[in-house]
Amino acid sequence: MRACRDSYGYDNAMWTGLSVFTQIRDMHTLGASTKRADRDDPQATQELNFRISISTP
Repeated sequence: MRACRDSYGYDNAMWTGLSVFTQIRDMHTLGASTKRADRDDPQATQELNFRISISTP
């Protein structure tokens, strides 16, 4: 985000939609990992397990 700020002169961290945007990005990434893990991709399975473990309280 610093690179964007430095390049474009806008601080994304100040954007009120940043939280929603990052949650959407995370859901998209989770969906992609789920599809790949379902096709027996060991790296995707590992990534999926990691993402689930960090999101569980």
